[in-house]
Amino acid sequence: MLRTTLFTFAALVCLSLLTFSALNTSTKISPQGCRMSYMSPSYVVQTGLNASWTTASLAGRYRLMLYREVGWDSNNEKLRGVPVLFIPGNAGSAHQVRSIASSASRQYYSSPSHINPYFASRGIKPLDIFAVDFNEDLSAFHGPTLESERQYTAAAIDYILSLYPSGTQIIVTGHSMGGIVAVSLLPSPHISTVITMSTPHGAPPARFDARMDRIFADAHVHIARDPTPILSVCGGVTDTMIPSEFCALPPQVDADVNVGFRKTVFSSALEGCWSGVGHREMVWCHQVRWRVAKAMLELGGAETETDKAYILNKWFRDGIDLPSFDANDAEVGLYNFQDALEITHEDSPLVISDPRETRLYKFPILAGDQALYPRDFVLYLSEGTISPVAPASPLSLEVSVFFCRNKPDLSSSSPDSRPVCESLRPSSLRLIPNPVPGKPFPVPSEGVDESDGVVAFTALLPPSGDKSGEEWISVKVESKTEKGWVVASLEESRDYTGDASAFAPLFSKIRVQTDPKALLSVIRFPNLLSNVLLIYRAVPKLSQTCKGSHLPPLLLHTSGPSEAHYHRLENNHPVLLHGHSSAPFLPISSHLLELYSKGLNLTIYSSGECGLEGLSITVDWWNSFGRWGSRYWNAILAWSAGLIAFLFYSSWATWDSGAPMSTPFQSLRYLCQLLPRAMILFFIISLLPLPSWLWLGNSGEPIFAPIAPLILLLSSGLVILSWNLLVLCSATYGRLVSIISRVEADNIKESSITYRRGFLMIALMSFLVSVLIPWQVAFLACYLIHLHHCSILPYVKISSLEQQDSRNQKFLILLMMTWCLPVVAPALAVWVRTLMTAGFTTPFDGDHFVLNVLSFMVLTYVMATSREPIFIRRHRLEFIPVPYLYACGALVVFFVGPRSTYRMYEVLNWPTFMLLCFRVGPKPFSVPTPGSPAEPRT
Repeated sequence: MLRTTLFTFAALVCLSLLTFSALNTSTKISPQGCRMSYMSPSYVVQTGLNASWTTASLAGRYRLMLYREVGWDSNNEKLRGVPVLFIPGNAGSAHQVRSIASSASRQYYSSPSHINPYFASRGIKPLDIFAVDFNEDLSAFHGPTLESERQYTAAAIDYILSLYPSGTQIIVTGHSMGGIVAVSLLPSPHISTVITMSTPHGAPPARFDARMDRIFADAHVHIARDPTPILSVCGGVTDTMIPSEFCALPPQVDADVNVGFRKTVFSSALEGCWSGVGHREMVWCHQVRWRVAKAMLELGGAETETDKAYILNKWFRDGIDLPSFDANDAEVGLYNFQDALEITHEDSPLVISDPRETRLYKFPILAGDQALYPRDFVLYLSEGTISPVAPASPLSLEVSVFFCRNKPDLSSSSPDSRPVCESLRPSSLRLIPNPVPGKPFPVPSEGVDESDGVVAFTALLPPSGDKSGEEWISVKVESKTEKGWVVASLEESRDYTGDASAFAPLFSKIRVQTDPKALLSVIRFPNLLSNVLLIYRAVPKLSQTCKGSHLPPLLLHTSGPSEAHYHRLENNHPVLLHGHSSAPFLPISSHLLELYSKGLNLTIYSSGECGLEGLSITVDWWNSFGRWGSRYWNAILAWSAGLIAFLFYSSWATWDSGAPMSTPFQSLRYLCQLLPRAMILFFIISLLPLPSWLWLGNSGEPIFAPIAPLILLLSSGLVILSWNLLVLCSATYGRLVSIISRVEADNIKESSITYRRGFLMIALMSFLVSVLIPWQVAFLACYLIHLHHCSILPYVKISSLEQQDSRNQKFLILLMMTWCLPVVAPALAVWVRTLMTAGFTTPFDGDHFVLNVLSFMVLTYVMATSREPIFIRRHRLEFIPVPYLYACGALVVFFVGPRSTYRMYEVLNWPTFMLLCFRVGPKPFSVPTPGSPAEPRT
């Protein structure tokens, strides 16, 4: 008893810490800075989408709306331009389209009914933005509901395009599960582009339905093979409703298949946003919504797939890849300069605090320098343009960078040479934030302004072909404003590559010394893990105060092919480094696993007035602990079901050997005795290089091996706690029943009904399940009946050991049915929600498989109506003993349950079905003679 209590207490403490850490980790790791959006919405219901376009049930259940911005859109009814369809997500509303649609109208019109010259000059049409209304259905929990939404959306697209000239294509955008609906519509010649926001492409966020896996598998095929451009916008760790690693589009596996444009951009890397964005906030966050609207407006005028890719890259730059250069920028131009207006020495940066006119600055390169050691040219431009990168609202300040050398003048017979310059292509060109001193970054409820940002230009010097000739870099600054600033320097490359192992930061600090005067420093640790389960804590040491600095030290953490995070560095103030490039159950092929799961890559930007002297890095265990909780709650549930299956195996196998049936308390006590050895076994299994969809999805990474024993401890504690709560609740309820019924406790009798009536009741319930109600409703009814029956069992006298065994078996079945509820409850919630919003006559598809609940219906009837012992020991026809089926089920759910949580019901249901077939004896089904007493079981 003491051991059971200690294990339960330890599990509850760990579970409480895990929950608390998971709840407050996201705001600490990646705070949100979003400006609220405002609009004046109106919605025109499209009554033409009726039963002639789709089924009568869907036409009565869902709606299609057209958005119009009051005061800006001139005509509420007339269709004017490019069709767009918005698809809401789980429990979402068509009204969520208002933020993006309002921004599209207010960008297209400079004032009400007056087209913005930017769009008028390009012949771009306005957007007709439609939205489907799913009555806030809970589509994340139920595959058939998601399929119904897909079916209605396909009909909605057909209806919308019937209102436009033939050949018109539609832009589809989806939020959350609406993005899955959008992708599932492919391939389609009618869809121009798909934009998803906070959509879990990798795997279902709530994995309680096997049909969800099939829908997602089909979506992965479309993503891997369909040429339609797809963009996925992700909110990062701030999005607590879905694991953000699943938001990234799956990497291309088949290199021979030429798919269309694919891009994932995290809002923390999105230029001009630089903030994590919550799940619901994604549709109204101003820093995101205006870009979505602007991109859709320009996509309406795009004719080729190349044009679409250019537009999406233009408005969703993340700085990880080089920006797209247009045709003019791509041409190499030759420029002749007579003399530079100013020469800047190499050993000191160029600082222009108030550029006022056009000037040319020269950075000489001494002969042979490039051969001795690599050098970088680094330039920072505040609020200006280095084509094609600029803030959304830049100043009239533009900088061009050229690489120049003296060449002989072939047009003249003189030995003189002439300077020839060509555009210097950057190795990195991105817009980076410049946080305001004294304010948090990002600023809560505000974020950054469209004009904010510093263009960071970095270029490796090209190899010199002629060491005898003079070479230099020319920087042309064209300014029509007194605002903004320029900082540039030609400096030795600062690339610090550490050889620390993956275990080094676990319990000690990794220290890096850097040059505080450097404008750019790169720090790499190729052996450190980059995983969603690990948070690193980096503590900087600055050289001096940064007051008045043009660009105080800024840390860029690039954590994957599509994710980056910016952190303002303050002296001795820790920053938390995290990423989503690799994670449990992430569908990444084996040849890409090393690329995605290894490496900590940091870049330090600074204007040089104050710099970074050093950085210490270690694992932040508290916040890492919180990440475990948010990723493994389904594993805790699944392994709890696995423990129930194991308890059934051990209890029934012991009973088959001739021993009495153990009580639930005895079974749980036995579980606690085995727990230490089981935790060691689970640790060892976690070291095996299993596929990512098995076990805990960590592919044998030893650092994460201790997670398995922890989850086993938590699952064991929950199972023990659940039984104690059941005992408490059933005892209270049973006592109330005994009082209300006004019958002495020791005389309470179990009701009995005839065999034929029971058969008819089961047949009727089976018929209702097969045609009308979901099987989950029948299961809930069985559970409540059995809970009532078990609650009054303690008040019923027993007179034999067999009756005591039967009572213990009933209690064990009650415990098992309790742990089936996590899979049953989501579908029940969807069913109730559907009835409330769509009416009681709405059909509920997909949950009418009677065998999912038949065993529990029969057992509930037998156990509630018979005072005879129910079960017999091993039947002669059992080639595989039923207890071993429960053992096999436990193994299955331990290995595949954390990824496929719906398996926890299957591994309990099917062995129970075999228990019904082989172990329920004939005595409970015999028709009693009226007035005859019950006979003891022989």
